[in-house]
Amino acid sequence: MLTKMAEINFVAKKDSLSYDGVLSIPEFYLTIDTWLKEKGYDKLETKNEEIVEKNGKYVELILEPWKKLTDYSKSVIRIHIRMHNITDVTVEIDGNKKNLNKGKVVTETEGFMMNDYEDRWESHPMYYFIRTIFDKFFFSIYTKKNADHVVGDVKDLRATIKSFLNLYRIKLEK
Repeated sequence: MLTKMAEINFVAKKDSLSYDGVLSIPEFYLTIDTWLKEKGYDKLETKNEEIVEKNGKYVELILEPWKKLTDYSKSVIRIHIRMHNITDVTVEIDGNKKNLNKGKVVTETEGFMMNDYEDRWESHPMYYFIRTIFDKFFFSIYTKKNADHVVGDVKDLRATIKSFLNLYRIKLEK
């Protein structure tokens, strides 16, 4: 038996960001959560794994926050975070000692749109045909607008994560 599935259109290609150094992992998570709330995304965590190794912790987290754009399509951002050799360190910043984490963080982000995510238009072949015609000829302007929205959100999230990680580079260089 075939399972029905929403049509997925990848609109923001996978991009990777690497950081090796000192950071606050709770503040890192809080930065992402705050951004998601500000942009109106509902958080969906598909994987959360933590393994303690000799060199430190390995953490893998996959988030797929989503936002309803219309009754027909929704925006999804996949955030894949891998942290290697995470250890606790104490660092002095501006004369104050602060407990932070040290290790390598790799963040991959990509964005896609899910159309007909409630499978309303795939219940009958005629509906599917009508949906295809409407998508191609009538709703292409709206689809492009929604795709641009997803791409903009992914770029903004990447910039927010990059700014957060650069903040720790600047603090520690002083």
